[in-house]
Amino acid sequence: MPEGQNVHGASEFREGVWRVVMSRPLSDGDPNDAILDPRGSAAVVAFAVWDGSQGDRDGQKSVSSWLALALPQPAIGFLDMWAFMLLPLLALGLSGLVIWVGARQPAVGWAGQTAGRTAAEAPRWSQPPEH
Repeated sequence: MPEGQNVHGASEFREGVWRVVMSRPLSDGDPNDAILDPRGSAAVVAFAVWDGSQGDRDGQKSVSSWLALALPQPAIGFLDMWAFMLLPLLALGLSGLVIWVGARQPAVGWAGQTAGRTAAEAPRWSQPPEH
């Protein structure tokens, strides 16, 4: 492989059609290579084909228009979802705290009555002083 060339390829001519597969690392630190990031936006690419049997010579070749190369997103793993799992756990914890604190307070029903006591007998949070 020529120096600076890190693209591997294979081709096949079958049923009148060429099939070509090229591969290279997504990023290799070479400033001349485009960085391909599956989490980023699509890269813009173009292809050139030189076919000597069709009269292509020297720099004369067929060139494609610009194409958008979008890479598939990587699968989401457990560690990628930790923030989404933390929110329901936090909500459950806060709900439990509210229930625990609420269970420690005296039960006050409708019309100021508490369980088994009249409003006058029930303790109040803020009772005005009697004169």
